[in-house]
Amino acid sequence: MTTAQKFLGESVFLDMMTNPEFVKRIADWIIEAYIVLVKHFADLADVEVTSVHVGECSSCMVGSQLFGDFVVPGLNRIGETLGPVRLHSCGQSDHVLETCRDNVPALCSLDIGGETSVAKIRRLFGRDFPISIAPVVTDLSSDSPDAALCWLDRVLKDNDGGNLTVLCHIEPEYSLKTLRSLYKKISSV
Repeated sequence: MTTAQKFLGESVFLDMMTNPEFVKRIADWIIEAYIVLVKHFADLADVEVTSVHVGECSSCMVGSQLFGDFVVPGLNRIGETLGPVRLHSCGQSDHVLETCRDNVPALCSLDIGGETSVAKIRRLFGRDFPISIAPVVTDLSSDSPDAALCWLDRVLKDNDGGNLTVLCHIEPEYSLKTLRSLYKKISSV
């Protein structure tokens, strides 16, 4: 969906309901290109594809039914063709977790935004399922680390000792004080 949105703009979300076959053809084309490119660059670099990162940031903006109809087929095709899928969504994605669990057999890990419920992921997927999570952007931009540290406390509690990685990239507007406070706390866990 993310690539379709970049090509077609916001209208892709309306097209999913008014012209679904068109969107499915676009999605098929994108998936085919993705598979060809992954295979090409893996061959070029002489590396084995052991898992595939699939960025689906825009998918958090559709309901679970549309996610199942438009995103799941592509995830499954990638999984069947290339191998295990590491699904990324930086938005709040609680509403698609069950659809992923029940319909994407190749799903091997989740890379999620900080507003997605780690507790729900643990209930649905178990403690051993790998999760990587990024802190909430507004918390990282704050000069006070309090909100980010509260977020981290909640995530660690909800994770209940499961397989978890906390990560983020650094943006110019992020507070170094907040980033350092998070790093210090994570390092002590």
